[in-house]
Amino acid sequence: MVRLWSKICSENGSLQYEGFTLGGKAFGPGTSFYENGRPCHEGIFGIKGLHLGREYYPNGQIRFEGLFKLNTGYGPNRPEYGTWYSESGEKLFHGEFRVNCSGLGFPFVKTPENYGKAYYSEGPNDFVFMWEDAEKAGVRW
Repeated sequence: MVRLWSKICSENGSLQYEGFTLGGKAFGPGTSFYENGRPCHEGIFGIKGLHLGREYYPNGQIRFEGLFKLNTGYGPNRPEYGTWYSESGEKLFHGEFRVNCSGLGFPFVKTPENYGKAYYSEGPNDFVFMWEDAEKAGVRW
Protein backbone atom coordinates (compact mmCIF):
# COMPACT_ATOMS: atom_id res chain seq x y z
CA MET A 1 0.00 0.00 0.00
CA VAL A 2 3.00 2.30 -0.43
CA ARG A 3 2.28 5.11 -2.89
CA LEU A 4 4.96 6.90 -4.80
CA TRP A 5 3.59 10.38 -4.08
CA SER A 6 0.30 11.51 -2.55
CA LYS A 7 -1.57 14.64 -1.61
CA ILE A 8 -3.91 14.42 1.39
CA CYS A 9 -6.46 17.19 1.92
CA SER A 10 -8.77 18.03 4.82
CA GLU A 11 -12.56 17.95 4.49
CA ASN A 12 -12.53 21.66 3.56
CA GLY A 13 -10.02 20.99 0.78
CA SER A 14 -6.86 22.45 2.33
CA LEU A 15 -3.66 20.50 1.75
CA GLN A 16 -2.60 18.60 4.90
CA TYR A 17 0.24 16.48 3.54
CA GLU A 18 2.21 15.99 0.35
CA GLY A 19 4.73 13.19 -0.01
CA PHE A 20 5.13 9.44 0.23
CA THR A 21 2.52 7.47 2.17
CA LEU A 22 1.94 4.02 3.64
CA GLY A 23 -1.59 3.00 4.54
CA GLY A 24 -2.80 6.53 3.87
CA LYS A 25 -0.37 8.10 6.34
CA ALA A 26 2.92 9.96 5.94
CA PHE A 27 5.83 7.55 5.47
CA GLY A 28 9.08 8.59 3.78
CA PRO A 29 9.94 12.04 2.39
CA GLY A 30 7.15 14.60 2.65
CA THR A 31 5.68 17.77 4.15
CA SER A 32 2.68 18.24 6.45
CA PHE A 33 0.88 21.59 6.51
CA TYR A 34 -1.02 23.79 8.94
CA GLU A 35 -4.54 24.92 8.01
CA ASN A 36 -3.01 28.26 6.97
CA GLY A 37 -1.04 26.46 4.23
CA ARG A 38 2.37 26.86 5.85
CA PRO A 39 4.56 23.80 6.48
CA CYS A 40 4.23 22.10 9.86
CA HIS A 41 6.78 19.29 9.39
CA GLU A 42 9.05 18.39 6.50
CA GLY A 43 11.59 15.65 6.11
CA ILE A 44 11.59 11.87 6.41
CA PHE A 45 8.48 10.51 8.18
CA GLY A 46 8.25 7.16 9.96
CA ILE A 47 5.61 5.31 11.94
CA LYS A 48 5.30 7.99 14.63
CA GLY A 49 6.25 11.20 12.91
CA LEU A 50 9.51 12.67 11.67
CA HIS A 51 12.84 10.84 11.80
CA LEU A 52 14.89 13.62 10.28
CA GLY A 53 13.81 17.09 9.27
CA ARG A 54 12.24 20.34 10.36
CA GLU A 55 9.32 21.31 12.57
CA TYR A 56 7.78 24.78 12.06
CA TYR A 57 5.78 27.30 14.08
CA PRO A 58 2.40 28.31 12.54
CA ASN A 59 3.98 31.63 11.46
CA GLY A 60 6.34 29.71 9.14
CA GLN A 61 9.50 30.05 11.25
CA ILE A 62 11.55 26.89 11.90
CA ARG A 63 11.01 25.57 15.45
CA PHE A 64 13.40 22.58 15.35
CA GLU A 65 15.79 21.17 12.80
CA GLY A 66 17.56 17.87 13.29
CA LEU A 67 17.18 14.22 14.26
CA PHE A 68 14.10 12.77 15.94
CA LYS A 69 14.20 9.61 18.05
CA LEU A 70 11.52 6.94 17.81
CA ASN A 71 9.29 7.19 20.89
CA THR A 72 8.51 3.66 22.03
CA GLY A 73 5.71 4.85 24.34
CA TYR A 74 2.57 6.86 23.70
CA GLY A 75 2.92 9.86 21.44
CA PRO A 76 5.08 11.03 18.56
CA ASN A 77 8.81 10.84 17.92
CA ARG A 78 10.85 13.29 19.95
CA PRO A 79 13.75 15.62 19.19
CA GLU A 80 17.06 13.88 19.85
CA TYR A 81 19.77 16.15 18.44
CA GLY A 82 19.51 19.43 16.60
CA THR A 83 18.75 23.14 16.81
CA TRP A 84 15.76 24.87 18.44
CA TYR A 85 14.70 28.35 17.29
CA SER A 86 12.34 30.97 18.72
CA GLU A 87 9.26 32.15 16.79
CA SER A 88 11.29 35.17 15.68
CA GLY A 89 14.13 33.00 14.30
CA GLU A 90 16.64 33.36 17.15
CA LYS A 91 18.78 30.26 17.75
CA LEU A 92 17.96 29.16 21.31
CA PHE A 93 19.72 25.80 21.65
CA HIS A 94 21.90 23.39 19.71
CA GLY A 95 22.85 19.93 20.89
CA GLU A 96 21.39 16.83 22.49
CA PHE A 97 17.83 16.99 23.82
CA ARG A 98 16.88 15.31 27.11
CA VAL A 99 13.30 14.10 27.28
CA ASN A 100 11.02 12.84 30.05
CA CYS A 101 7.96 10.76 29.34
CA SER A 102 4.75 10.83 31.35
CA GLY A 103 3.31 7.64 32.82
CA LEU A 104 1.90 6.91 29.37
CA GLY A 105 5.20 7.74 27.68
CA PHE A 106 4.20 11.02 25.98
CA PRO A 107 7.48 12.91 25.39
CA PHE A 108 8.14 16.23 27.13
CA VAL A 109 11.48 17.96 26.53
CA LYS A 110 13.44 18.55 29.76
CA THR A 111 16.56 20.06 28.15
CA PRO A 112 16.46 22.64 26.69
CA GLU A 113 14.08 24.20 29.20
CA ASN A 114 10.86 25.76 27.90
CA TYR A 115 10.84 23.73 24.68
CA GLY A 116 7.64 22.02 25.84
CA LYS A 117 5.94 19.09 24.18
CA ALA A 118 7.82 17.13 21.55
CA TYR A 119 5.02 17.78 19.08
CA TYR A 120 3.66 21.25 18.42
CA SER A 121 0.00 20.93 19.46
CA GLU A 122 -1.45 23.13 16.69
CA GLY A 123 -0.07 20.97 13.90
CA PRO A 124 -1.88 18.18 12.09
CA ASN A 125 -1.43 14.98 14.06
CA ASP A 126 -3.30 12.75 11.61
CA PHE A 127 -0.01 11.49 10.22
CA VAL A 128 1.42 9.88 13.35
CA PHE A 129 1.36 6.09 13.12
CA MET A 130 0.60 4.32 16.36
CA TRP A 131 1.99 0.82 16.80
CA GLU A 132 -1.22 -0.98 15.84
CA ASP A 133 -1.45 1.09 12.62
CA ALA A 134 2.09 0.13 11.70
CA GLU A 135 1.41 -3.53 12.38
CA LYS A 136 -1.71 -3.47 10.15
CA ALA A 137 0.33 -1.81 7.41
CA GLY A 138 2.93 -4.59 7.60
CA VAL A 139 5.79 -2.43 8.92
CA ARG A 140 8.58 -4.57 10.39
CA TRP A 141 11.46 -3.37 12.56
